[in-house]
Amino acid sequence: MNREQVLEKIEPLTHMEVKEITHNPRTKVAVTPDMIVLRPGDGRHTLDLAEEGVRSMASYAGIPPSLAQQVSPDLFGRLATELLGRKNRYSVIVDHGRVMKFCRPQEYRTVSPQRVLSTIERQIPDVEYNRALITDINSIFIEVAGGTSQAVVPGDLMRGGAAITFSPIGSIQPLVESYVLRLACTNGQTTNDSFQQFKYGGGGEGDSIWQFFRKATRDSYRALNHIMAKYRNMIEERVTPEGRLMVIEGLLKQYRITGKTAESVRALAIERPPENMYDVLNLVTYASSHLIEEPREIRRVQKAAAGFMDATERARVCPMCHRQH
Repeated sequence: MNREQVLEKIEPLTHMEVKEITHNPRTKVAVTPDMIVLRPGDGRHTLDLAEEGVRSMASYAGIPPSLAQQVSPDLFGRLATELLGRKNRYSVIVDHGRVMKFCRPQEYRTVSPQRVLSTIERQIPDVEYNRALITDINSIFIEVAGGTSQAVVPGDLMRGGAAITFSPIGSIQPLVESYVLRLACTNGQTTNDSFQQFKYGGGGEGDSIWQFFRKATRDSYRALNHIMAKYRNMIEERVTPEGRLMVIEGLLKQYRITGKTAESVRALAIERPPENMYDVLNLVTYASSHLIEEPREIRRVQKAAAGFMDATERARVCPMCHRQH
């Protein structure tokens, strides 16, 4: 997947931005027969308000719905202008050029998806996008792999990379996780070897958020050696033929993998019986990479697989591991 394909996948969120308004005597809410608009009064273009933007403005300004329906359009515009002026500063969320929401200053922030991709591409050589998802109403998840690869065992190559979660309007704290892509079956996995989250402050973030993306993406990409060492340790943890069913059923239950997805995992386990804990892990990553389609479920199972790489967590969730420990 290339950059253009990623932007196409996340297109519904690429036109969102947050604009801060400093109210001044020229700022005005104007009502016309066709629309309601906000004139920022600082030389910027007039902003059209979507229906939900009008409702949000009235709520934010403190205009009761019953009053908004009773007053004339001209009076509504003058009332909204006056009450917004008392706020002095506020922000608006704009989507495709139309105001959708009014909010407090710095409650949301613009995080340009295009700039996020550019930042990733400068930190990871020979970057290749594996997957892009809209995971929530305003959240994006992107998996990337770089050019560096290592073999867990001969013939089983892994490419290092990063997994990035963010919102184009800053509605969640940006997160960057280490990530590997298994080339033999294109299973992708997030890991906890590099796990960094940006905390928004009370003011403008300036370049700090982009410094975060640069450093966290580099650190995630460089975690490949550590991840490979964990995989090799898991290969040493053997799964006996008589213990396979117990291990697989235990994991399916612990990670709430059910229905057709669970049946596919069982079928794969019969076709390629897992001989060690690394093989078992690949059954879970196969499910999150190729079987599960709902974005939030993908993320849930990815996080479970990341936890399974820890020996203590394996002992907790795996019946056979628990017995061994």
